Amino acid sequence: MKKMKVGLIAATPLLGNKEGNLKRIEKLVKQANADLLVFGEMFLTGYGKNTRWNELAEDLEGPSLKFVSKLAEEHNKYIVMGCPMASKDRVYNSALIFYPNGKKGVYKKNYLPSFGLFAEKKSFSQWKGIEVFDLEIGKISLCICYDAFFPELWKLAALEGTELMICISASPFQTRHYFETVLPARALENTIFVAYVNLVGKQDDMFFWGGSQVYGPRGNLMVKAPYFKERIDYAELDFGEIEDAKADRPTLDDTERWHFEELSKILGDRQNRTGSSTTF
Repeated sequence: MKKMKVGLIAATPLLGNKEGNLKRIEKLVKQANADLLVFGEMFLTGYGKNTRWNELAEDLEGPSLKFVSKLAEEHNKYIVMGCPMASKDRVYNSALIFYPNGKKGVYKKNYLPSFGLFAEKKSFSQWKGIEVFDLEIGKISLCICYDAFFPELWKLAALEGTELMICISASPFQTRHYFETVLPARALENTIFVAYVNLVGKQDDMFFWGGSQVYGPRGNLMVKAPYFKERIDYAELDFGEIEDAKADRPTLDDTERWHFEELSKILGDRQNRTGSSTTF
């Protein structure tokens, strides 16, 4: 049965300084000992309220992304990292996975928060869809921060076969309780592993709490890092546990399509009534 060692890298990026952050990434990749390494949301650029995302964004062949891809090849590791990505005159809040063989995979944030401290709809384009990346060491999906609060997205990934959902985040300390409430529920209701990696420290007037966490397919807490500390934590995942968890609580097998059909109808009616772009 497949096993995976995941390295959760809670660190503070330099705001707007890609060159400096690439040096940090290189140092941490050399230091960490895992099959797959995970950095937080927008780690390439930092996450600030006044960051000029459109000026910092790169496409898949940009120099920064080529640099990280080369690191993955040289050190024979998978690397997950958040960054602003340019594509067809649009900018997306993205999570990239770099393969040891030079391949790249991309997930673009589906749900853009535009409330409180956040105004992502002004800076980024929305993406609709989830990916399952079939790695030699397991099937994984990626999501970004606010995506954690939309269970239908996770259910879709689980039904398509994902074994591990990696959630990268730029979560200020005011929102910590929300994540620590929903993440174990997402693991339990989908019988998958969940790994969460957050930024650490101050960016503009936001303070990120770090606190990397991993949950097993029964919602059990496997790893919980201290808050507000830069560090690398590790989790050993045995995907054989997923089949045992599914036997105990077969939520995916028992999922019925009528719920989704009804949800689609309700959201469609709302769109027609209000003009909202929200669709399912």
